[in-house]
Amino acid sequence: SKVVYIDPPYNTNASAIPYKNNYRHSSWATLMADRISLLRSLMTRDSAIFASIDKNERLSLEFALSAIFGRANNVEELIWSQNTNDGRSPTYSTNHEYVLVYAKEKQMVEQDREMFREPKPGYSEVMELIKNFVGKYPALTEVENSLSKLYAEHKHKCKEEIESQDLDWNIEKRNDPWKGIYAYQKVEYRDSRGKFVSEGDAKEKKATIWVYTESDWTIMSSESKQSSTTRDPDHPNYRYYEVFHPITKKTCNPSSRGWKGTQFIDPEYPERNSFESLMNDHRVAFGADESKVPRQKRFLHEVESNVCKSVFTDYSDGEKETYAMFGKAGVFLAPKHTNFVSRFIQQGGKKDSVIIDCFGGSGSTGHATIKQNRLDGGQRKFVLVEMGLHFDTVLKPRILKAIYASNWQKGKPLSRHSGMSQCIKYLRLESYEDTLNNLIMGDDQLHKNAISANPSLKEDYMLHYMLDVVTRGSQSLLNIDAFKDPINYKLKVKKTGSDEYVIRPIDLLETFNYLIGLRVVHIGLPQKIDAAFQRFKDPELPEDQNAKLVVDGKIKQAEDGPWWFRKIEGWLPKDRNKPNNGQQEKVLIVWRKLTGDLEKDNLVLDEWFQKNRISTLDFEFDTIYVNGSNNLPNLKLDEENWKVRLIEEEFMKRMWDAEGV
Repeated sequence: SKVVYIDPPYNTNASAIPYKNNYRHSSWATLMADRISLLRSLMTRDSAIFASIDKNERLSLEFALSAIFGRANNVEELIWSQNTNDGRSPTYSTNHEYVLVYAKEKQMVEQDREMFREPKPGYSEVMELIKNFVGKYPALTEVENSLSKLYAEHKHKCKEEIESQDLDWNIEKRNDPWKGIYAYQKVEYRDSRGKFVSEGDAKEKKATIWVYTESDWTIMSSESKQSSTTRDPDHPNYRYYEVFHPITKKTCNPSSRGWKGTQFIDPEYPERNSFESLMNDHRVAFGADESKVPRQKRFLHEVESNVCKSVFTDYSDGEKETYAMFGKAGVFLAPKHTNFVSRFIQQGGKKDSVIIDCFGGSGSTGHATIKQNRLDGGQRKFVLVEMGLHFDTVLKPRILKAIYASNWQKGKPLSRHSGMSQCIKYLRLESYEDTLNNLIMGDDQLHKNAISANPSLKEDYMLHYMLDVVTRGSQSLLNIDAFKDPINYKLKVKKTGSDEYVIRPIDLLETFNYLIGLRVVHIGLPQKIDAAFQRFKDPELPEDQNAKLVVDGKIKQAEDGPWWFRKIEGWLPKDRNKPNNGQQEKVLIVWRKLTGDLEKDNLVLDEWFQKNRISTLDFEFDTIYVNGSNNLPNLKLDEENWKVRLIEEEFMKRMWDAEGV
């Protein structure tokens, strides 16, 4: 992952965690340390983690981050200024929170010049407006009027939002996120090479519109300590030369501070701006006559991002956003607004990055990722983890709503034309309570009576005393016999928000992929197979020897076939300790439904295997996993080196493998 954003429970009275002991802060610190350690293992070398927190646990979180990432990888402590005012506070009214930023490897992060920069707010909206004029070649004044209208509309909307929070616009307008873009009000035409094109030639040369502002090109007061050569007319560094107006040919009003660049291109530093180079590229803005001091054109797309500041103001209201989507208030306690989370997605990642959040909450991180992809055409992916009951009531519905439409009001989409194509996959993992509920005692009546007489012993006994013997065959401990029908493996699962349990099928195929760490390349469609058999008696064999069973003809696909097959292809790192060294183990997994007739089951497997080997152009697997005892090793050709492993054995080994835990 390139970006990790977490918004853990703040451990305040309003969002207290129901700990099983009184060690509230130490338990919280342990919770965070465990998760941060796991998150770090998923991060790339040039990645960063952004962690939201308030003053209650800031020090604990910083300690955990420093212990796991190292103090040297501490990037910044961001201060988030909010619109809060607690008049009841006996001391100060706290109106800020924190976002702690750490890098996986700070040196790698510092080499990425795109890190910790963010697009100018309003940039994408301006570019979208300009896109509407592509191929139309309008008068430049028409485009400039449209820009002015866009800015006015945003300013009005921003003012309404500020005043709706009982804030003074005259004071808070300095926090208008678009304030840095309002100056970009002028446009001109340029060709595909960036060369200036007059308005009259724009259509012929298929020019595009560039947005710019005029910037002072005189030496600023902070640059007062200048070399004496700047005032020497005979030196190439002279900065008080005359500039002539291109129409009136008269000397333009000079600056008392001198010009920012030399008059002519310096052959030793040709890349530096000079008045000559700016004029050559039509980057000098003159007035109607010589009375205006010439200025430099600065184009918006060349400065589309800003270096991020450690103190930022964000009044975005996440509660209003969830109210708009669900049509009711209080669906989640203090949800983060997507604008807030998008800030860090843009600062830390690229358009194809993976974003991870192990405190999924209301789904703000997933929603923000979808929203950002919609805005800039990115292909970011997100991974959310959540264990709360609100997964079904808030998080998943919010993600689906965000995909369906970009804007909502009172629980209804404002437009159905803004939907996007998105594949969402969610996995529900077996819970601690589910595990206990699925443990089944053996037939030892003495054990059963003891547990029944003292229910408080059940949990400790079940989890610590001879699990592999006393509760052998329990679904949670892997009931090997149930692997005969892998798509019909079931567990008793606790229903959300109640003490009731329901029987639900378990995806053994997906579980096994994760257990072995398979990088999936292809998952074949399920196939149902039928076959006919006959006994073949070799006349050379003794009379008392049984006739050999063979498949009569060929196996064939049939909707009601008793045999079921599904194959999965992928690869594993050959060295689990060095997963990125490039060495791969190619893997084929064959799942099948067994009928109980071992002889027929394996004959059908052999035929299916041979058929698939012929149809597969690149049959160069190192390992083949298959459920149920089989004869596949007998089919290996002399030039082949693959080995066969039983899924059941590997499953059991990985389920109880405590390496690295």
